[in-house]
Amino acid sequence: MDEVLRLNPIQIAEWLEEIGRSILAAPCDRAITLATEYHVSKSHVRHYLGLLRIPVDLRTRLKLLPGMTEGELRRLVRLEPIAQRVAIHRLLGLGLVAKAG
Repeated sequence: MDEVLRLNPIQIAEWLEEIGRSILAAPCDRAITLATEYHVSKSHVRHYLGLLRIPVDLRTRLKLLPGMTEGELRRLVRLEPIAQRVAIHRLLGLGLVAKAG
């Protein structure tokens, strides 16, 4: 049986960031270069890279959630840090958290 490799949107964002750092030092040029290199839209690359605004500890946990889409995660990025943390903890079934950022 052939298995398909499915990457979580956060894994894709981290991969793009890693590739981007190796290509260019200036972050503003990364999305354009990556979009050109991988034949995708610049906005698509920027949306994925925007997911990196989610705190690392929560990104690590979100990578374990099956079926999360970039669009669903992008909504979380738009929230204020405390609201973002609360929403992600609810998604993860961890309840509310007192710590911010």
